[in-house]
Amino acid sequence: MSQSGLLNLSGSVSVVLMLTGDTGGAVSPTGNNINVIGGPGISVDGDPGTSTLTINSLGTEATVQTTDATPTLLYAVTLSASQSALLSVTIIAPQDDFSSSIGGTGLATVRRAAAGGAVVCGGPHSNLIEDSGGVPEIDFVANGNDIEIYVTGVAATTYNWRGFIKVILDS
Repeated sequence: MSQSGLLNLSGSVSVVLMLTGDTGGAVSPTGNNINVIGGPGISVDGDPGTSTLTINSLGTEATVQTTDATPTLLYAVTLSASQSALLSVTIIAPQDDFSSSIGGTGLATVRRAAAGGAVVCGGPHSNLIEDSGGVPEIDFVANGNDIEIYVTGVAATTYNWRGFIKVILDS
């Protein structure tokens, strides 16, 4: 005799059948999947390893540590052909002993034509407020089809950068 279905070895099985949000009612899966998509200004980041969805209205979170004044990659965005975007990053970076801190914003308009790579339009703009002993920076760099966001700390000083990145695409 053959049987199909769930094999129950532990005595009980719990299966999520629906998700319910703030409005709109219960949503059942299609093809065994329920998509959770953020609206304007909302980022939903999935981690399959921990079965976790993190919903954040501040944007996509990225962290990095700097120990010197070398530009360090914080985040990268790949642009599709014939696409334009506005990238913004909000940053906080305390020194590891909290004797100084860096905070502020960076903003760049970027594009990619039908042919060719990504381009930062007219240079990025940033506004940092800090009490460090150096010249920290946020910068946006075109690299192939990607726009990369770099942070630069202070020589011989450890900063723990935490940024929230928002990407507004033209379509």
